[in-house]
Amino acid sequence: MFLPANSCRRGFTATLLATVVLFCLFIDSTTATKIRDGSDPAIMKIDDTYYSADSDGGSIWVHAASSFEGLSTSDGHKVWSDTAGRGEVWAPEITTDGEQSLFICRMSDPFTPTGSRYIISQPRETWEQGDHPMINEGPEAIVDPNGQLHIVYSANGSWDNKYCLADLRLRKGGDPTNVWDWYKSNGCLFGSHQDRMMSGWDATLYIDGPGHHTFALPNGDINNSPGGMNHIPFVFHGVEKGTPYNWGNRAWFTGSFVWWNETTYHRSNVPGDNDNTGFSFKFFE
Repeated sequence: MFLPANSCRRGFTATLLATVVLFCLFIDSTTATKIRDGSDPAIMKIDDTYYSADSDGGSIWVHAASSFEGLSTSDGHKVWSDTAGRGEVWAPEITTDGEQSLFICRMSDPFTPTGSRYIISQPRETWEQGDHPMINEGPEAIVDPNGQLHIVYSANGSWDNKYCLADLRLRKGGDPTNVWDWYKSNGCLFGSHQDRMMSGWDATLYIDGPGHHTFALPNGDINNSPGGMNHIPFVFHGVEKGTPYNWGNRAWFTGSFVWWNETTYHRSNVPGDNDNTGFSFKFFE
């Protein structure tokens, strides 16, 4: 059986058009969108509105918008200003003995800690070392579709493009105050240095030193953590590749992530099981 030549041409043209459309969709879904200049994004969603907090050196501002991108055009409200000449203000940090670690404590309300604090992560892995001081910072809590708690944090110093995102996963039924119930990813999950990435994860193509992210959970509540298998939006800061890496060139970008099941984190020579398998993250620019 033979088809008319014009039918073949129409079929070829339709196939080519579909391929181009799919390719364009693929490109659009994997390219980070710049929101605005700046660093250390902190965003919360309340009802249908996103609120962000940031500093301009000596003041703290709050912006509101219906989308991530809308935060770039929001006039904002100044909620605090340094009138005592204390110096520049940016994302809070605590550094002790040349090492910045992550701690957790029980709280009776969002403002009042109760009891002791407990360490849950120290920058002791080779892929989160190399800077001084050594840094774990910017923790963001989220619950995976299996009900396990994660703390996604930034590793390495933000002054260098080795900055990246890594994960702490609490074992099922674990005690958040017990450091050995937390399992750390075996490398960066979102970063620009391939030699520091977890095996099976790829370095970024467009953004240097991505980190200090926010999941922008509705009402800031981990009980509202997103599930499903679709791409989920989030915001992070970094520097566009080809641009000198420094704090002044950092900007906010939108990205996405998907829950990545059956991912094993391995450790050795510590109490508890060596391996823990569960959900992890695949981050996209």
